[in-house]
Amino acid sequence: MREKTTVPARKYSVRFKVLILLLLIVIPIWMFSFIGLDYSIHLIKEQIVASHESSLKLYMNEVDTQLDSVQQYLYRVIVDDNKVGKLLAAKNHSDYMLQKYILYSSLKNDALLLHMVDSVFLYSVEYDDYLSVDIEYPSNPYENHKSIIMSHIGKECTDPNFPIGRWTVVPMGNEVYGFYVVERDGFYMGTWIEMDRILGLLQTEENEIPVLVDNEDRILTPGVLKGKDHYPSTSIEAVTEEYLVVLVPSSVGNFRLGRLLESRNILENLPLLQYVLLILSGTSLVCLILGMSLLRKMLLLPLQQLSNVTTNIAEENYDYRIPLGEKRDEFYYANRSINELLDTLHSYKIDIYEATINRQRVELQLLKLQIKPHFYLNTLNMIYTLSRTGKYEMVQELAYNLIQYFRYLFRQDFDMVTLGEELGHIRNYFQIQTLRYPDCLDLQIAAAPQLLEVKIPPLLIQPFVDNSVKHSLKVQQLLHIQLEVSTEDIDGQEMVVIQILDDGVGFSGAVLEKIQKNERIVDESGEHIGIWNICQRLQLIYGRKATVHLFNRESKGAGVRLQLPLTNREGEKDEHTVGR
Repeated sequence: MREKTTVPARKYSVRFKVLILLLLIVIPIWMFSFIGLDYSIHLIKEQIVASHESSLKLYMNEVDTQLDSVQQYLYRVIVDDNKVGKLLAAKNHSDYMLQKYILYSSLKNDALLLHMVDSVFLYSVEYDDYLSVDIEYPSNPYENHKSIIMSHIGKECTDPNFPIGRWTVVPMGNEVYGFYVVERDGFYMGTWIEMDRILGLLQTEENEIPVLVDNEDRILTPGVLKGKDHYPSTSIEAVTEEYLVVLVPSSVGNFRLGRLLESRNILENLPLLQYVLLILSGTSLVCLILGMSLLRKMLLLPLQQLSNVTTNIAEENYDYRIPLGEKRDEFYYANRSINELLDTLHSYKIDIYEATINRQRVELQLLKLQIKPHFYLNTLNMIYTLSRTGKYEMVQELAYNLIQYFRYLFRQDFDMVTLGEELGHIRNYFQIQTLRYPDCLDLQIAAAPQLLEVKIPPLLIQPFVDNSVKHSLKVQQLLHIQLEVSTEDIDGQEMVVIQILDDGVGFSGAVLEKIQKNERIVDESGEHIGIWNICQRLQLIYGRKATVHLFNRESKGAGVRLQLPLTNREGEKDEHTVGR
């Protein structure tokens, strides 16, 4: 019996594989497009940062050079200039004031050398005296910053960590100042500059914001982000989402100069590229859908039809036909050839079915003709003997049973009989054997009345009863044969179960082995086709639904179990009845 062919799982279908193939092509294209766009943005930003860093470094180098020249001037004055030495060596207050005035005049004369800064200041810890020299510079609108200076140096110092000898940027109120201070024997000399002057000289374009940042990434000039209330802090990290940050550190101070570049202006041409990429992605998606639709119509549906054909052929259903359609392509001619093949197979199936029916009828006739000559001759001899002895009633009974036996055996108008008819034939056969062997045979038949109309193949049970009598009958020893008919539900189907049991010698191991291998049984009396014939007939009629099981009973004797589907009762259409 063929195994049922199932439709392939969806994940193994051609449609699924084609879809996966297209996705494996399209998805990498999308991924590479977006990765390429991201890389382009990153590359553009790197190039812009490199360009601005180059210009910022030039400007920062210039600023550092000027600040360094101021440092050198202050060191030269406080260390090498005799005026500071005489001021420190003053013996009294009047001498101190005289040397202070001389130093002040000297610093005024050097104002042109200090044009970078806003003011130079002097402070004596001993005299608690502060002197500021404002540089005469046209763009210097600033006044004295004594209070600011004094909060970082001297007796009023509130910042003991204020560095000496290095430019330090300190935010004070709304302004940011750069300080540089040197010290000698309690005498401080320094300079300061408002950092907006340095930022003001930094060339920027319309969408660029100059910024001053300390070494802790704090923006020291928050005023440059005026109107940007959505920045909650002055940390440089707060602006990196909207601005591209370019910073260059100073080599002489604790600050960095930089520019904030608005990202939307830097990448103003990239949105167009993004739109183009989105349009291409959407177009490719639409093309994918249209391609899948066309592929389904032109390839997948014809392949599905071919799959349906192979499934129906595997199930031996040759009535299926593929719709040809009007388009005369390769599939049209292939489908037409397949339909012609199905027509041929259907014709072959009918021929094979008819040949099978004829074969079954021939084998049934062979079984009917399997009459042992000794059984026929012995029965006639017994009739002769009984007639000579005047036992005419027994002669009549034996002759009647023999007539009924052969009438049933040689019937030509049936392929299926009722169970009651088969049991009647067995009783006639058994009555003949009982008359031949008195007190040697006992037959018990157990069958429910409603089962007597069940259809079964003719001569299905009698060969097994005959086999028990032939091989187990012994003179002066009673042979019990028990025939039971019942129904059982097996795997959801109602089955007729027929058991023939005896208490004779049982089957030999060789016979059981040959029956299991579906081989013909041959013993010393010649070829026994009865049992093998029944197995073949049941297979032809019921396929694998019917089974024949031969076994030896645990106590004593042989057993046969026939199992076949429950057929319709008399008067109903029987699907297992072969053609008439």
